Amino acid sequence: MPESAPGSAVFAPIGSSALVDQVRGRLQDAIALGILAPGERLPSEAALASRFQVSMVTVREALQQLRVTGFVMTRRGRGGGSFVDIDVGRAEELMRQRVRGLSRAELVDYGTYFLAIAEAVLRRIAGQGVAGEAETMVGRFASAMSVHSGGEARVAQGSLDLRLAGLSQSVRLVREQIAIQNEFAPLLWMCMNEHEARVNLGRLHREMLIRLADEDVEGAIAQRRTAVGTAVRWLLDVRNHEEA
Repeated sequence: MPESAPGSAVFAPIGSSALVDQVRGRLQDAIALGILAPGERLPSEAALASRFQVSMVTVREALQQLRVTGFVMTRRGRGGGSFVDIDVGRAEELMRQRVRGLSRAELVDYGTYFLAIAEAVLRRIAGQGVAGEAETMVGRFASAMSVHSGGEARVAQGSLDLRLAGLSQSVRLVREQIAIQNEFAPLLWMCMNEHEARVNLGRLHREMLIRLADEDVEGAIAQRRTAVGTAVRWLLDVRNHEEA
């Protein structure tokens, strides 16, 4: 599987507690959101163990749980391996279940934390003299967002978020971005399943990059704040609808 930026986040090392659940959850979220697409072949068990920094036994148990719940299937023989096996409708329902499992306060708190990291990244970039790089990213991001599915749009968004963290040249911010991206971004950008939301968020993030290229960091942060706020409000609307 190609090593994309969001893919790097998906396969970032796992912590030491509840390892099987964490590996299963990381892969399950990536599958449900289309970051790992239906039919896509997962890395080998050895490769997953190396990337997650866990044992082969942990990976095998996590994959077994995903097989039982219908997220992956295993093919034997030449060309075999573990493959993503889930339909779009079921994937969306699973993510809505995740939203229902969080309180309104928790959703707002996650959004606040995500935005705090995003703002820190933008301020750090502003002091790095990389306006030219930001200008180049405008066209790339616009092209990447010219897609027709929420999963593809989330891949493009995840790539942008990680690329920005990398431009900050801060190891700590990169780690924080990867952590929050694994924990909350799968829910935050759920709204990209809707065409109008994809267009709106794409426009806001393109404007953010333009402001960053113009060295207007406050303007860039304002666009980012609006984008994250829009996505969080969408989640709260979903949460309210489920409670009604």
